Amino acid sequence: MIVRIAICLLLVVACGASFAPKTSAADLPDSIELQADLVYAQRGDRALHLDLFRPAKLAAEVKLPAVVLVHGGGWINGDRTKFHRYAQTLAQRGFAVAAIEYRLAGEAKFPAAVQDTVESIVWLRKNADKFQIDPAKIAAVGGSAGGHLVALAAAGGAHEKFAPAGLSADDRARLTQLAACVVMAGPLDLARGTVADKSRKSDPPSNATIWTGKTILEAPELYELGSPRAHFTKETPPILVQVGELDHPENYLVPLATLREAGGTGTQMVYAEGKHGCWNNPRWMKPMIDDVCKFLATSMKLEEQANSRDFVEAAPIKIEHFSDRVELVLGDASQFAGKSIDVPMLGVPVGRIYAKGQDPEAKSDWKLQPEIDRWIITPPAGALPATGEARIVIETIDRTLVGDVPSVAMPDAERIVNLPAHRATVVGKKLRYEPQPHKNTVGYWTEVDDRASWKLFLPAGTYDVEVHQGCGKGHGGSEVDIAVGDQIVSMVVEDTGHFQNFKPRVIGRVTIEKPITTSLEIRPKKKAAAAVMDVRLIRLIPAT
Repeated sequence: MIVRIAICLLLVVACGASFAPKTSAADLPDSIELQADLVYAQRGDRALHLDLFRPAKLAAEVKLPAVVLVHGGGWINGDRTKFHRYAQTLAQRGFAVAAIEYRLAGEAKFPAAVQDTVESIVWLRKNADKFQIDPAKIAAVGGSAGGHLVALAAAGGAHEKFAPAGLSADDRARLTQLAACVVMAGPLDLARGTVADKSRKSDPPSNATIWTGKTILEAPELYELGSPRAHFTKETPPILVQVGELDHPENYLVPLATLREAGGTGTQMVYAEGKHGCWNNPRWMKPMIDDVCKFLATSMKLEEQANSRDFVEAAPIKIEHFSDRVELVLGDASQFAGKSIDVPMLGVPVGRIYAKGQDPEAKSDWKLQPEIDRWIITPPAGALPATGEARIVIETIDRTLVGDVPSVAMPDAERIVNLPAHRATVVGKKLRYEPQPHKNTVGYWTEVDDRASWKLFLPAGTYDVEVHQGCGKGHGGSEVDIAVGDQIVSMVVEDTGHFQNFKPRVIGRVTIEKPITTSLEIRPKKKAAAAVMDVRLIRLIPAT
């Protein structure tokens, strides 16, 4: 029997001034079980609670990995109910989710909230058997101030100032250990940067000043102790930072570099047009949760749950997303006999296509035709059953994109920014992304006014612009501008003998004065023959 492992997340999420209504079991679908108001710690007469969302009707042998959800609110506001919607979404994908409360600044000063967050992790581990949790697979996710708390728990949870009293050093390390951590726009350094700058301006006092009870000038050691960056080591679990484009993603460059220099793993993902707290908005919540699930599955070596979403209202078709494939679920195969199937553009390179249950290595006549607004899949005769449910497997590379939030490309470990064809936003009459294995390109560039663009984040520096272009024999000579923000580099397209014969060419250089989220756009000026070119990849490489 194959058991799909879910993750119970301890998530801290940013909250506004108004609280979401409390969720009851009656509000949930039958597939989710809620155990509300569980007491995880006692502070004198004060009980601290969490709400545990889990998949319902679990088999006795199932052990769930755990993710802790911790709300935000600047350390002074917030309520765990704000993240109930997020928790339900994760639970529907097979996760168990613990949304916790903790003491805010008006009740107890730093490090009380950190201690509460760490104790919830310890409590979950000690009660793992009771709730069918795998004690080796507990992760944490938080937003805003909650992101800071989970990062500090991940990096410094075993510190004697943060761990529950009475534990030996070995028990502190064992019981507080996290397998992974997701920080949604939470500060990783209180002693430097924005938090420190605001604390220096004592009128009115900043949130950090209220929380710690002192300004950074009065107690710099508190701000250093409360900085996740100060606790990073090679033992720190993998950390994913999620942040909106408009929420100062540059603030994470130095802390994540510190984590990597210490031997840890730190990754940043930026979400186009996102402001602080964008994860609470359905437009961003969906892709951000997709990335959380993929990160946790990779970090904890879990079998990935399907991310299901109905996308065709007029026909019984559903799509299930996995990290290496999508599966099209046809509710009644008889409705598709002898027909092509329209699916959304998935924005990802594809490999083999086959009916589930068939040998993927067998020669196949499945066809995929990319249009400007959809993909058309044509099964070969006899590939689908005459009646009943059928599944079509489309092998994929990278996360599928279904929605209106473009990704923002980030520098890799070598500081190179890669802009693959499948992440382009294309606008025009004919231009499109062609996902087939022999193509994987922005193509059909037959209209000179069509455009392709990418969102990207660039640290300060000088970059060579490298274009991987293909052009059919006799079709070279088109003139193209490439705009990086307000800087322009120009190129004349080379004949490479075939539109899918790609040649990397460094065509110019741009200089970025300060870290910025910007765009790169390809703007043809003159078409020399039938088509301008095909583009598989653009790279911005730090100049040497």
